[in-house]
Amino acid sequence: MTMAGTFLFFTMVNVMGLIVLYFILPETEGRMLKEIEDHYAGVYSLHAFYEFILTAMAMEMSKAVPVVGYKIFVQLMAKHDPKLSSSSIAKLTSMRNSYQNRKPVGLSLLWSFNQGGRENLAVGLKVWHEVLAPMLEAKSYASYVMKILSDLLKWHSDEETLQSDLYLSIVEDFFSGKLNISQAIIDEGIPHLQKLRTILFQNKSVNYRKLFETLLPKVTSKTPENYKNEVVSALTGCLNNDDRCFAVWKSLYMKNLYISSILLTHIDSNWDSLKPSINSKLLTDVLSAFQLSQEKSKKGKGKDDKYLYSCSNTSEALIKKMSSKKSSKGGFPWKTGCFFLLLIIGAIVAYDTHKHGSFEATSTGKFMRENGITAFAQKTWVSTKLYSAKGLEYLESTSPEYYKAVVDFSTPYVKLAGDFYLVVKNSSVKLYDNVSTYVVAKIPVIQASVEHYVPGLLDSVQKNSLKGVEIVKIYSAWIAEQTVENSVKATRWLKTNVFVGKLSPESLQSYASQAINTTHTFASQTYDWVYEKVQTLSKVE
Repeated sequence: MTMAGTFLFFTMVNVMGLIVLYFILPETEGRMLKEIEDHYAGVYSLHAFYEFILTAMAMEMSKAVPVVGYKIFVQLMAKHDPKLSSSSIAKLTSMRNSYQNRKPVGLSLLWSFNQGGRENLAVGLKVWHEVLAPMLEAKSYASYVMKILSDLLKWHSDEETLQSDLYLSIVEDFFSGKLNISQAIIDEGIPHLQKLRTILFQNKSVNYRKLFETLLPKVTSKTPENYKNEVVSALTGCLNNDDRCFAVWKSLYMKNLYISSILLTHIDSNWDSLKPSINSKLLTDVLSAFQLSQEKSKKGKGKDDKYLYSCSNTSEALIKKMSSKKSSKGGFPWKTGCFFLLLIIGAIVAYDTHKHGSFEATSTGKFMRENGITAFAQKTWVSTKLYSAKGLEYLESTSPEYYKAVVDFSTPYVKLAGDFYLVVKNSSVKLYDNVSTYVVAKIPVIQASVEHYVPGLLDSVQKNSLKGVEIVKIYSAWIAEQTVENSVKATRWLKTNVFVGKLSPESLQSYASQAINTTHTFASQTYDWVYEKVQTLSKVE
């Protein structure tokens, strides 16, 4: 190809980009770029073509010529091969330096450099770190560069392959001091770093042990506060995600007392939120080791002594906090309390039944009868017995062999359960009679003693108890009415909104019948097949 032909081809790129925008379908983008690459392989590679597009676009913009076609080609090429930009760092840096004094051209170039990041977060962050981050020093570009970082993190918020080296590089861009960045830009970048850290910890294959070992020595007493907070949060995340980090911390502790004291304070202050995710046992072991290190240390005049004592004191406080949380874990013993409450209620009902001769004559029986609970329970029991009997009759008539097998298998266990019930019942009645006799004998003595020391107390307690029972009856009746009313409403809503179409009662009944018939047919076929094989085997023998 002659130089004139090459020049003519590239001057048509802008027009071709517009043609692509209006006439080329998305699924043909890669094929079209591949054809261009194959056709001109002897003259230009796709990599060289990419760099030429950027150069030509910058030159055309300098002449105030529209470059929409070039931008479309940049997008297509970045989508086809996102790594084109990350493999052209030197070229991108050179173009940035050449056109940074021409803001319109510079902004367009920064936009073009970032197109690979739309498809690949690692590519986008590498280009941002090596090419775009230095532009944070320029007030005219800083806000746009921050927006590009924000867009990268927003596009790839679900990314699970980010590596720790890119995270560390971005953090260093803000805090290392290599770039002369204003404090306002650093403050603006804090939320982006937090989001970047969140994305990093979504990658379960990250070597958190190595990351912990890398981060621990980075903080000193002269480190900016924002940097300290970011490193401490990252160290805490490492401890949450990999238990091996505790061993690393333990081995590097004496050489990093300052950051260890800050990390311990952070864990202590945020223990309630960290408790579910951190390994408490390993943390306790490490804290104990820290205290032991302080006791063995012979330091007395070193500059790090105050941090050593701070670590020891915080460790002791944190161990006490963890121990107190364990001892009070669960708060009130609800299960035990409910068990004893039910036991007491059962004892009261049993005593009431024994006193009145039958359950129906007790206050509980009257309450249940007056509010319809007894009638409802009896109706439920009758319905259960009726449908159970029908089910057994159906099973006996359709599958007598299965029915017989079930009866033969369950009869001994049913008899055993009945015998066990009789033994428990007789023992309980005997125990209750003994306790009741003792209580009846002692109640007059107790009543006389109480009346002697606190006259009128029993009458007052009895009156208040009756009032309490009446209040309970009233509210129980109201709760029962509300429950029935809301249950009816819920049933109507389910019938009209949920159990319709394929979920209607008729459809469900049809499905159940089909399932039963299919199961019965399959069981009959299996029985016939087994019977036929047995008969054949017996004839052979």
